[in-house]
Amino acid sequence: MLASRARWCAKQLYQCRISGVRQYSRDAISQLSNRKHDTAPAPYLLSRSTSRNARRILYVHSGWAIEQVGRLWFSDVPGLECLSIRADSFRQDPAIQSEYHVVLFGYTWLMLQLAPLVFDRDIWCVVHDPVELFPKSPDWKSKDADTVLVRSLEKLERVIVTSAEMEGALSRLGLDVAVVPTDSRLPMRAAEELEPIARPITVTTVGRVYRRKNYEMYKHLAHWAERERLSLLRFRPKWGFAPLPQDTYVAFLDEAQIYLCTSFQEGGPIPAMDAMRRGLVVLSTPVGQMPERIVHGETGFICRTAVEFEKRLKELAGDPERLQSMRLASLQHAIRFREEGSIAHSVATLINTGFAARQ
Repeated sequence: MLASRARWCAKQLYQCRISGVRQYSRDAISQLSNRKHDTAPAPYLLSRSTSRNARRILYVHSGWAIEQVGRLWFSDVPGLECLSIRADSFRQDPAIQSEYHVVLFGYTWLMLQLAPLVFDRDIWCVVHDPVELFPKSPDWKSKDADTVLVRSLEKLERVIVTSAEMEGALSRLGLDVAVVPTDSRLPMRAAEELEPIARPITVTTVGRVYRRKNYEMYKHLAHWAERERLSLLRFRPKWGFAPLPQDTYVAFLDEAQIYLCTSFQEGGPIPAMDAMRRGLVVLSTPVGQMPERIVHGETGFICRTAVEFEKRLKELAGDPERLQSMRLASLQHAIRFREEGSIAHSVATLINTGFAARQ
């Protein structure tokens, strides 16, 4: 109990140090306020099928973020009936699974907690983020995974990951996985809405305050720009636990031209995908889905060290025409990704192969 309390206190101090006392206080107040009004939605259908032979999935999630992934993956899939349900509702009424062939858990920890309630149904699980199985460490790929969870995943009919990075990490553990990418659900910005580059160029990042987000790197880069007297760059981040309303969030991104992702562990990250849909050039570490989403040197840059981030930032600050061209390329790439149907194709493959294995 004391150790748990000590870890909690250390986390709060870390968040306060990164965000600053004023922003941390605002976020804490917002969180408490949101919890008072937060009510879990009743179960609802993501896909509906009238076919007697419809394939039926019960999608068990734990909150807004993973619920949005379900909407992205399973809304209006032909021949599929998918019911979205919160974990608490499933605990209260596990008999609801009797109408479904598969129970799909949105996180490994949910699967570990609720799998004992599943009877005579296939169990699938999504591993969204390395932190679900691996230590919160920059060298997590060389560390041992959570043995209990790995053994639990070995028993499942289907394990789903969102990136090639996680596919490689779990394949090395002997797990057979399916890859289904995620994506932003923000409105796509029109190319003609991209304003000409104005000075200073705004560099931003968005996210909750976790150590794996490596905000120390972001702050280092902001201090580096000050030392180098790069007045052409203005760093304007938004971190903390309080999410912005969508209109405010879109307006915030639209004021920037460059997005930084300095994380060492990610499953997405969704905010970087949000940024691409709003026409920002993304500079990111090679985490999560970023190597698959960024065309290096055309739509953004993959950077492994602070020196590489500094080099690319200096290049873009000194060449606004190139920056504007890359912004347009980033936006067009985000459009193509959705139009080419890579997510829909991955979902269809998952369902077809997953249900074929049940026969």
